[in-house]
Amino acid sequence: MGITVRFNHPRDGSILTAEIGSLTTGEQCIEGLMKAGFLDPAFLSKGYYALEVRQKTIQLSLPVIEAWIGEGEEITVLAYGCD
Repeated sequence: MGITVRFNHPRDGSILTAEIGSLTTGEQCIEGLMKAGFLDPAFLSKGYYALEVRQKTIQLSLPVIEAWIGEGEEITVLAYGCD
């Protein structure tokens, strides 16, 4: 069962609402956001490097549930040159 969260774009501040599973990693979130057209795959080489929730950084290799993300929370995608 998943939870609905809001992803913040690292450059333009736009928001995408999506459902993620409890074991979804940050890396899987980035992949899904690229498939949905929210993140630019060409920018991947420059570096989407982490997610941030309530000023806590989540490494992409870890499940986002480790940050105790709740229903409706905002997750900011962090990228080099954008923070």
